[in-house]
Amino acid sequence: MIALVALALVVTLVVLAIQRSQRSASGPKETTSPRAPRPARSLAQDLDRWVAADLLAADQAEAILAHEQGRPVPVPARAAAPRPSGRVPVVAEALGYLGGVLALVGLVLVLAHYWPDLATPGRLALSGVAAVALVGGGFAVRPHDDAALTRLRWFLWLLSSAATAVFVGVLVTGDVERDPQTVLFWCSAAVAVQSGLLWWWRNRPVQQITALGGLAVATGSGIALVLGETPAGIGLWVLGVGYLALGLTRRTPAPVLTEFAAAVTLLAGGVVMISGSMGVGLLVVVATSVGLLGVVTTPRLDLQLIDRLALGLPAAVVALQIVPSTLAYFAQGAGVATGLVTWAFGATLVVVASKAMTRQPVPTELVGGLALLGGAALTGVDWDVGAPLLGLATSIALVALGMRPGRVVLSMIGALGLLINVPWAVGELFPGEGRAPLLIMVSGAVLVGVSVWMARQGDRFRHDFGARDHRVTAH
Repeated sequence: MIALVALALVVTLVVLAIQRSQRSASGPKETTSPRAPRPARSLAQDLDRWVAADLLAADQAEAILAHEQGRPVPVPARAAAPRPSGRVPVVAEALGYLGGVLALVGLVLVLAHYWPDLATPGRLALSGVAAVALVGGGFAVRPHDDAALTRLRWFLWLLSSAATAVFVGVLVTGDVERDPQTVLFWCSAAVAVQSGLLWWWRNRPVQQITALGGLAVATGSGIALVLGETPAGIGLWVLGVGYLALGLTRRTPAPVLTEFAAAVTLLAGGVVMISGSMGVGLLVVVATSVGLLGVVTTPRLDLQLIDRLALGLPAAVVALQIVPSTLAYFAQGAGVATGLVTWAFGATLVVVASKAMTRQPVPTELVGGLALLGGAALTGVDWDVGAPLLGLATSIALVALGMRPGRVVLSMIGALGLLINVPWAVGELFPGEGRAPLLIMVSGAVLVGVSVWMARQGDRFRHDFGARDHRVTAH
């Protein structure tokens, strides 16, 4: 599921980057302001002298004089240059896609069918010829500023990178069994080199993302071969920081793709660390996800929507997968410490939202309030009586904070906390057979109190949310 989401996001970002690059390439031309007309007599005399000296043709002199006097410029009669038809490039592009896919599928089928019967030279010949032919086909396509032919060139080169990976894989393995990590390193390194040479800081988004991705895979697999999983994760994480710096400072073409590669590489570094050290890796992944979401939501960085999506979506997807596992892992051996850390993190988010230090204060405050309640509940693994009491105190504090203008979401979370922690505290403080009626009575009273509170709010939800959004925008 995560792989499908990541693939869809990559395709979307590539398409948006291509559209943006094409818009920037065909952007508005620089115009010059009209100049003040020169005196007609002196200009006409100058033009006559220049025509007599064979410096200008007579029609050119007449056009200059008309331009300077503000009259329509006479256009010499000439055959209109035919405009290129968009039908041919689009058809050529579609045929190129179809042919490239068929060629690659045919290569895979041939290799799969005849692989046991083919010697190593035959395998190398098939994949190598395909790689060279596809690179040559891409160079043979001359875009001439046509978007369809430009995309066709990028597609052919992408197929060539796949064929190159097959060629290198055959070359490395030969007739000997190799470690999959070794094969992965050499194949990804070859793809990175080829795509990097074809890209080389030009406006070629497809080659850019394959070059950055190939370099990341080669870095991780290469370090893992020599030093192990944890150093490989550290190396990937450092490379991701470099990608992030390049993307945020706009040092590469299509910086949004560089930012996406940075987010994926940073998160992948933490995931690789999990294989070597579970606790450290989980903490790195969670911290990286939170850090990327912080970069996306801080108003100090003037990021466009597509930049925030490139950085925020991978972080959000990974956070939803890894945060519950991280809490469960650490709660088993250190429930109180894990709960208190989570509680402190939630309190930090509430403060950040209250100080308008984020573009999305209401979601940040919501996550912070839930983290406060969740942190208090996690302490119950080792702290039977203290957990509901901490949760009860937290809920009351949230309700109180929610009474301030623009903070009604905290009251909602506090009311939810009361519904959970009041029966829990009663059950812990009053054990025995007689606690069941008491629990029912207390729970009913809390429900009545929450319903009365919600009924008295009126239009406060809409008013407070609108006031909060207005305050953040003004800030």
